[in-house]
Amino acid sequence: MKIFSKISFLMFVGIALFIAVVSALRWHQEASISRFVLDQQEKERDVFKKILELRSSSLRAFVTDYTYWDEMVDFVTGPLNEQWAQENLDASFNTFGADVFWVYSSVGDLVYANDMDKEGLKDRFPLSKEIFPYLFFKTKIPHFFAKTSAGELLELYAATIHPTADSERKTESKGYFFVGKVWDEQWFEEFSSLVSGEVALKELTQQDSPLGDIFFSYPLFGWDGRVAEQVYVKVHSRPLAQFVNILRRELIFIVFFGFLIAFGAMIFLARWLIVPLRAITKSLQEARSDLLSRFEKGNDEFSVLARLIRDFFKQKIDLEAQNEFVSSLINSSPAFFVAISLDGKTMLMNQAMLEATGYRQEEVVGREYLALFVPEEDRSAVKEAFERIISQGKPVVTENRIIAKDGRRTLVEWHGVPVKNKNTGKIEYFFGIGLDITLRKESDLLLRKERDRARLYFDAAGTMLVVLDRNGRVVLINKAAEKILGYSLEELKGRDWFENCLPAGSRLRVKEIFNSLMQGDNASFLTAENPIVSKQGEERIVIWNNNLIREEGKVIGTISSGEDVTELRRQQRLSLEKSQRAFALQGAILELAKSQYAFLEDALRDMLEKGAKALGVERCSVWLFSQGSDAIECKDLYSLSRTTHDAGRVLLVKDFPSYFKALEEKRLVLAPDTRIDPQTKELASSYFEPLGIGSYMGLSLISGGKTIGILSHEHVGGPREWSSEEQGFALSLAEMIVREIERAEHRHAEERYRLMIETSHEGIWLMDEHFRISFVNARTQEMLGYSQDEMLGKDIKDFMFSEDFKDHEDKIEQHKAGIAQTHERRFRRKDGSVLWALVSAAPITDKEGNFCGSFAMFTDITDRKIAEEDVRQAYEQLKETQMQLLQTEKMAAVGQLASGVGHEINNPLTGVLNNVQLIKMLAENKKEDFDFKELSELLDIVEESALRCKKIAQTLLDFSHAAKGSFEPLDLNLTVEKVISLMQYELKLGNIRLTKDLQQGLPRILGDMQLLQQVIFNLVSNAKWAIDKKGEGLGGEIVLRTFYLQEKKSVCAEVSDTGIGIPPEQQKKIFEPFFTTKPVGEGTGLGLSVAFRIIKDHKGSVELKSEPGKGTNFTIILPAMAEV
Repeated sequence: MKIFSKISFLMFVGIALFIAVVSALRWHQEASISRFVLDQQEKERDVFKKILELRSSSLRAFVTDYTYWDEMVDFVTGPLNEQWAQENLDASFNTFGADVFWVYSSVGDLVYANDMDKEGLKDRFPLSKEIFPYLFFKTKIPHFFAKTSAGELLELYAATIHPTADSERKTESKGYFFVGKVWDEQWFEEFSSLVSGEVALKELTQQDSPLGDIFFSYPLFGWDGRVAEQVYVKVHSRPLAQFVNILRRELIFIVFFGFLIAFGAMIFLARWLIVPLRAITKSLQEARSDLLSRFEKGNDEFSVLARLIRDFFKQKIDLEAQNEFVSSLINSSPAFFVAISLDGKTMLMNQAMLEATGYRQEEVVGREYLALFVPEEDRSAVKEAFERIISQGKPVVTENRIIAKDGRRTLVEWHGVPVKNKNTGKIEYFFGIGLDITLRKESDLLLRKERDRARLYFDAAGTMLVVLDRNGRVVLINKAAEKILGYSLEELKGRDWFENCLPAGSRLRVKEIFNSLMQGDNASFLTAENPIVSKQGEERIVIWNNNLIREEGKVIGTISSGEDVTELRRQQRLSLEKSQRAFALQGAILELAKSQYAFLEDALRDMLEKGAKALGVERCSVWLFSQGSDAIECKDLYSLSRTTHDAGRVLLVKDFPSYFKALEEKRLVLAPDTRIDPQTKELASSYFEPLGIGSYMGLSLISGGKTIGILSHEHVGGPREWSSEEQGFALSLAEMIVREIERAEHRHAEERYRLMIETSHEGIWLMDEHFRISFVNARTQEMLGYSQDEMLGKDIKDFMFSEDFKDHEDKIEQHKAGIAQTHERRFRRKDGSVLWALVSAAPITDKEGNFCGSFAMFTDITDRKIAEEDVRQAYEQLKETQMQLLQTEKMAAVGQLASGVGHEINNPLTGVLNNVQLIKMLAENKKEDFDFKELSELLDIVEESALRCKKIAQTLLDFSHAAKGSFEPLDLNLTVEKVISLMQYELKLGNIRLTKDLQQGLPRILGDMQLLQQVIFNLVSNAKWAIDKKGEGLGGEIVLRTFYLQEKKSVCAEVSDTGIGIPPEQQKKIFEPFFTTKPVGEGTGLGLSVAFRIIKDHKGSVELKSEPGKGTNFTIILPAMAEV
């Protein structure tokens, strides 16, 4: 009885706890529903706000686009221009979806307003002008709501008006622009449709509302930031309804399951359980089935239980084998498997989930599952799922993300299963089976977005879109179709398209086309045109592009896009009328084009008469500029009513600057009203008004890119617009007049050219394609002594020398190839003498570019050729004289060196003689102690002195030789060294220090060594003279330097001194022949000019730098061999 009492007590406690859990769960469900409702309300409020912003974006665009615009500034600050307002502001109503707008000046005065079809709304502006400054204090484009005096709710956008350049609205406002939209019944119906619910200004009742309905309010703020009105919204939330239903089913299931358990417990306790339970308990504790043998033969529950326990022990081994099989199956499955203890610790995880998360089994067992695998934002939902499994005791399906070891996140659909103890029925742990649904969720989200986007595109299409089923009933129409038809989708959906939207006269024909499309005959009717009729009875013409909708290969309907071409067809009719008018004008042009005129005066008279008649203008005239373009003279003026022609009137350009400037800037000047047009108002008082001219069209006459005159059309009477066809006719007439003027000038030019050719001082002749003479002028006849009859038809070679025929044939071939030539040629005069001529010949070709003759001019250059021969002979003589002077200059230098070289040779010769005498003395004495080593040293000195004399003599000999006249590779350093050896003694005598700085490894140059020695010698001699002149025996320094100039790829020799220098005015003449700064008798003036010529012959250059009193620097620059 003790155990029974305990069990009864526990049963009572269990029932009490069950009731408490159910109550708590019910409270938890109600709290969850409340939180879910609040969350859904916030989401729906955000959606409502975004839809409201999208609906009002067109009003904001209207206000923004029109308030930083120069034309708007002019409109609000200038005199009232209703035409501009109608063409710009009124025309924008439909584009921006506005119902009313007001334009106020900067001081708050109403400038213009319009409400289109909202009768009287523009007179009910809800604000006073005193609040304008406060309204725009915080923002330049406020958005607010207000009620009119009639109680209408207005959504308003406003903006300050500024010039185009001030897009940031920093300048002072020029005015104010208000745009409004009335929130009427139709607006609330459209808004209700957009949010898939109900929108109203009154609070919506929640009584008897369907499960899942959400109610909320949205404030509409006034200009002062206070709530002007509340909008009440009701939307249906399917997730909320589903969530509530799930919670209700869970609660019912838990209650039912609890009562079932309680009922079973009471039946079980109704029987005596204590003894069998003890035996069974002991058997299970000791794992001995023999302890239950006394129960096995009975038929009661304990006997059955005893047999079951025995079977349990027998099946234990089988179960362990099965567990091993199940474990292998779980680990090989691609799905995720995880076992979690009731305290949230990970017990087991299969291989698929380990690989997905990057962990090993030992890293996850015993770890907190939520902390390790579930993101923080998902943990509350997963924890709630655990609690539901515990409370409900049945599988739960949830979705949450799991975190891998590397931070990757995977969305998983979990099927949570409670694992219960078979004996106690208590949940021991959770077992979760998961499927990776990341890609599936992304695909679902993408599909939803694409569906919403498709609907948005459908409604945003600028053309009509109509979807019909195969019976011709309306399935769907877009916003553009609703606007044109006047029907909403709800009004037309399911109704017969042909009966409701087509005029009676077109229904049968269009229905037949539709039926053909339904039969699959879509080749002929994919594009069609037919009228439609709107709800108001207005007919519109629409061009349709039809496409079949198929399902499993079967045509189930059509989707058609339609373009309203009503206005286009009207324009086409107007265009036809214009074309007929243009055809008449073209006829007049063709008639003029066929006319031929001998004189310009006849052409102008005829063209002006026909032009005036074709355009129906009273006066048509041609004016031509004077030679200086400072005046314009009337050449012909035709009066249509009087049929008379006048001429001679002159207008000065300076008197009408605006008119002539307009003609200069644009060829065509149109003045529909001459009294007010700025282009022609200067002519109004003195020209147009006295003659009664009300409208004017003028065109510049342009020839060769220059304006030569004006074609004027003057309409007598009131203002007149000039059509594009009339402008085109006038342009064509102007071109024809220009051509006639050019033809007249061409005729005059031809006459002038003929006189020029006949009187030319040059010989001129023409030849055909066979080079037979077809024309010669008088000068040609005079130069050759032949008459024209003697030359015409003759071959050009008949007047040439046979020695020149070959060169002549070469020139002919080039001439036939289209090459113009200038060359010298000998011709034989009639008396046999030679005529030298400079011939300039140009080929003549036909339209296809084929050679068909030649034009030639020749000048008598016989005297010049004779003079050239005289000059050539004189040049040869001069060249010979120059070489003689060059050698003379060189020999003079040798003479100058004589004393210095004599001293230079005398010193080693003295040494030779002294040592020879010493050797002779030693030989005569014949001393026994004669030292042959001393004799050898004396002979070495003799040999060295003799070689030195030989070298000096050879250098002097080389220098004195005439130049070879041919270049060969040489070392510039060697050339400089030879000059130094010649002059160093003479410089030493003058107390002049010679410093050499020769760069080793210089590239070789091509040159003549004797000529280059002469150049360097001359420069060093001049340097010595300059130092002597400055110091009078005090001495100085000469530096000889060689180096490589990389940027010019050249080898350079530089001679610098510390002499008297050269004045700047003399430096320009220093290289001129016979120019010298030395006294008479000390120089020839040829040294530097010869040196300059030698360096030029070597393709080099000489640079001079000199400063009086400080010295002079000459640099010789010669190209290295690689550059020659």
